[in-house]
Amino acid sequence: MDMNAAKRECERTDHGALKGLSVMAMILYSVCATPGHSQEATSAGQVDQITNPRAASAQKMFFFEPKLTLIAPGETLNILNSRGEHTVDSIDGLWPKGVEPVAIASDPQARVTFPIQGYYAFRCRRHGQYGMVMLVVAGQPDNKHELIAQIEELALGKREKASLRALFDQAP
Repeated sequence: MDMNAAKRECERTDHGALKGLSVMAMILYSVCATPGHSQEATSAGQVDQITNPRAASAQKMFFFEPKLTLIAPGETLNILNSRGEHTVDSIDGLWPKGVEPVAIASDPQARVTFPIQGYYAFRCRRHGQYGMVMLVVAGQPDNKHELIAQIEELALGKREKASLRALFDQAP
């Protein structure tokens, strides 16, 4: 329902204000409940790179969706829209030992398999400075606190570090 239809619905009832709030709540729910708008960790088959030109700040303009993904070891994710200046790069130090690093650029769709249990952190080389990072959790790794302590030692910007800390705080 668009905003004009919501307004007409409010004007048609004796309980316009109350009904208007209900209609607005339905609109907000339908927007927030659609894929791509969740702030919760998800178990998803794909990750998209988003550029929102209507965002109020650069920190909200560039992001991965979802930012936190839970999968089983051995699963594969499709990573979409690594084109233009977007990249997807594994973050050394927040990546399981022995697993080949990832570096994706200029690829509208790439498949990444997460072969073993662990935390897999990624950043966009160009937009990481705005906090564009994501975390994939494969299985039930037990080194979360060790990796959180390592974040401060990494050669990353303060927004990347803050975003990574927030993702690890949400992660199991």
